[in-house]
Amino acid sequence: MSTNSDKPELLKICTNCNYSFPSEPFVSDFAICLNDPEFEPYLDDLLENQDFSRCQELVKQKRFDWEQEACPDFDPVEVIDEDVPLSPELSDAIEKLARGGELIYPLQRQWSKPTSGSRFSDNSATRKVSGWSLRTCW
Repeated sequence: MSTNSDKPELLKICTNCNYSFPSEPFVSDFAICLNDPEFEPYLDDLLENQDFSRCQELVKQKRFDWEQEACPDFDPVEVIDEDVPLSPELSDAIEKLARGGELIYPLQRQWSKPTSGSRFSDNSATRKVSGWSLRTCW
C-alpha cells in the first residue's frame, strides 16, 4: 500500500503546477497559467492544437518564468508510476523518431534516475487541465 510519504515532495513553483502551460507552441522558456480566467476562451485552441494565434497579445502580457513561486491556487502535478511499460509499437515509434532526429528532446526510459536540479525525483509528471492530461518529462 502506497502512502503519501512515498511521493516526492515538489517545490511550490509554477513549473510543478497543473495550470502552467508553455507560452509558445510545444516548448518555451516561459509559461502561462491556464487557471487565469482570461485564457478560458482560448483553452480548446491551446490544448488541442497548440494554437496561440487568437491570444498572442494576451500571452505576451501574462507570461512568466517557469521557476516563479507558485500562487495560492497551486495544484501540484501528479507523479506517474514509472513501472507502467510502453507498448512495443509505441516504443518502436519513439525510437524511430529519435533516430531520425524528429523529437525535440530524446525520450529516455531512465526517468527514475534523478538528475541534479531535477524538479521532481523521477522527472515525469502528468498535468490535468480542463479535462486534458499532458505528459511532461525533463
